[in-house]
Amino acid sequence: MRRFALVAVGLLVGCSSAASEPAPSSTASPDTAVVTTTVTTAITTTTSSEPAPFRWERVMPGDEPIPGGMADVIVGGPGLVAVGADGSGDDYDAAIWTSADGYEWTRVPHDEAVFGGTGDQIMRGIAAGESSLVAVGFDTLEGEPTAAIWTSPDGLVWARVSDQEEVLGGPESQMANGVVASDAGFVMVGNAQDEEGDQDVAVWTSLDGLAWTRVPHDEDVFGGDGLQAAGGVTYGDFGFVAVGYDVDLNQGVDFDLAVWVSPDGVSWSRIPHDESVFGGTGWQGPGPVIAVGSGLVVLGYDEDEGPYDVAIWISTDGTEWARVASDSEALGGEGEQLIQSVIGTDAGLVAGGRDGANGVDEDAAIWISPDGLTWTQLEDEVFGGPGDQEIRGITAFGDLVVAVGLDRSEDEVPTAVVWVGHPTG
Repeated sequence: MRRFALVAVGLLVGCSSAASEPAPSSTASPDTAVVTTTVTTAITTTTSSEPAPFRWERVMPGDEPIPGGMADVIVGGPGLVAVGADGSGDDYDAAIWTSADGYEWTRVPHDEAVFGGTGDQIMRGIAAGESSLVAVGFDTLEGEPTAAIWTSPDGLVWARVSDQEEVLGGPESQMANGVVASDAGFVMVGNAQDEEGDQDVAVWTSLDGLAWTRVPHDEDVFGGDGLQAAGGVTYGDFGFVAVGYDVDLNQGVDFDLAVWVSPDGVSWSRIPHDESVFGGTGWQGPGPVIAVGSGLVVLGYDEDEGPYDVAIWISTDGTEWARVASDSEALGGEGEQLIQSVIGTDAGLVAGGRDGANGVDEDAAIWISPDGLTWTQLEDEVFGGPGDQEIRGITAFGDLVVAVGLDRSEDEVPTAVVWVGHPTG
């Protein structure tokens, strides 16, 4: 069983990869050099020239460990709101935590009618609009996952969005993997499967987080041979950009990065596949996508006949993309390195994920970068411990950086955990 990182949440993929195409060259073409210069300029002009070091502290979100884990965190409500799942019962229920300062956390009281039900209910992402918070994920009411949405005006009182028109469901499974807020409302991305088992990208939109509409399926845009899914979405001056994967089943099982763009969240187009940019030997796929100024950075992964290493794709507008080779050894090495969330701060970009370089287990990991290309991994024993630890969501909160995720130190049962970073400079 292999683990595939899809934005803030890891998906289990029971497949093996097949090498069929030559690996992309690490030598930048003239177009790549232009894109690289433009994007790095956009990032460095909105941040300081050097990333600041952080002093990190590990925090338990509550009086006792909660089986399950946190998947995402944003600024909102009383200060911070984190979403995830609670596995302390017979199945998983959606779970929400809030904090006023990043250090002291309170679990929103469980309401079975809102957060529970038959089967599993899990939150994967959260976004903050002008007047409401929207959390997205899935619900396995009758065995097959159905996209699920929860809303709140303040992060403390939550309601489950009813699917009266069956917009979120369908004949087989539907998954909501990411959501973003814009000045025109919310856009949620994921994937849906039809009765024949064909999985394609799915996109939903809402003006207020309460009434949702499924973007009509276009096979040329959201489908194709094999499997397609969108895991992350961002919004900026260029419109909406969603990233995901395209699996070519004709080449064994070959994962490639895929990108979709939209000016309004409703009309979408897929960026044509370029094997030298989005593909290569082994698997290539998405991690988080972030818009910084006029630049876009995707921190995905590349499995070149070995463990996952972090891979970087950049764009100035979402349509022209270049893959760049980082000059930092911090993104590769022994074991797997995966980035699952990233945030822009005054000190540069700060990313969180996991690193299995010690060869024994995987530790949570934090990387910092002044420009999106050159990265430094922070060394701190607070990220390790017995078993596996990983960061799945990260946000900036005043001068703090708050990361959330899970810890498998107790009998391999994941529990929710928070790390708080404070600049030392």
